[in-house]
Amino acid sequence: IDNSSGRFFITNKDNYSELIIVNLEINIDSGEYQCNATNIIGTSSIKTILRVRSHLAPLWPFLGVLAEIIILVVIIVVYEKRKRPDEVPDDDEPAGPMKTNSTNNHKDKNLRQRNTN
Repeated sequence: IDNSSGRFFITNKDNYSELIIVNLEINIDSGEYQCNATNIIGTSSIKTILRVRSHLAPLWPFLGVLAEIIILVVIIVVYEKRKRPDEVPDDDEPAGPMKTNSTNNHKDKNLRQRNTN
């Protein structure tokens, strides 16, 4: 690692070490890094790939979901506005069967009815 910029720090803790890179740069810091370790048991080396993403990267899935919601709401509103008049019930007409006060439909004409109005 070329640390001429002073952005790389290696900290040693109990039984592990960390590489800290301050102010990551997408184009410069991305790439392949190699970690070498040596102790009394032996030596080991492993390579890893570091991908640096933009600060806005987590925002894209949220924006996608938000766009889908807006599109669905617009579709629903347009559909509701374009319904044919015969599909929309009038507020003047009752939805259920009409109630009558006459006793003509009953077999027993002496039946008294309570006025529910």
